[in-house]
Amino acid sequence: MSAIRQNETVMMTRKPGDIGGVLDDLKNNYFGWEEVKVVKEIAMSNEKFNDYVSDFFADDEERLECIGGQVNGVTQVVRVYNMENNCSVYINTEGYEYARYVGLDTATLYYFENYGI
Repeated sequence: MSAIRQNETVMMTRKPGDIGGVLDDLKNNYFGWEEVKVVKEIAMSNEKFNDYVSDFFADDEERLECIGGQVNGVTQVVRVYNMENNCSVYINTEGYEYARYVGLDTATLYYFENYGI
């Protein structure tokens, strides 16, 4: 798979149930900085994005294609983004059918902290 975008560094959390869980993990320093390569992007309307980030444990194999893991030390991810405000979540499934690891970039974290979900 070739990268759609340049490698990025994001804050990754493990097995959050929803975006609130991601934000809690970040506030409590339960995260790690990871270099990621976006190998697929999924654009969503505001409504669909909000539904998606409310349940990361939902099976989504068709869209996520079990993308994840590392290649040469770089985590392979799917970027799911809101077309209205460009907020993004970075999904590493580690071969599972759900968002096993979820990352945020600093711009998205700022947006959620200041404007809510």
